[in-house]
Amino acid sequence: MFTIDRYSPIPIYEQLIAQFERLILLGILAPNAVLPSVRALSQELSVNPNTIQKAYTELERRGLSFTAPGTGRFITLNAVQILRGEKEALLESLRELAEQLAVYGIAPEAAEEALREGYRRQSAKGENKE
Repeated sequence: MFTIDRYSPIPIYEQLIAQFERLILLGILAPNAVLPSVRALSQELSVNPNTIQKAYTELERRGLSFTAPGTGRFITLNAVQILRGEKEALLESLRELAEQLAVYGIAPEAAEEALREGYRRQSAKGENKE
């Protein structure tokens, strides 16, 4: 279910967080779905348990998961809404940045090219995984 690219410049815990987010948005990890234990995921991926714990701590901090003492970690009921809200916030930030670019006289075509370049860079990072 999870894959790690040990040669990626993206830290392993961030790779895990991104994969959890994707699985939540796709509905594969539904509300109240149980997450693998730190130990189990650590062994499965051959990753230090502290790295797994760091990812889980960040998921909890963002409200995407919760811990039930003695029973494990679970996806929160509103995880999808939180992630969609974060995406909308990013889009709003992009709109505000576009306003600033316009104030500085940067042509829409130049801004669009910069945006495409960002997508190309991210795509290249993903291609390095395989």
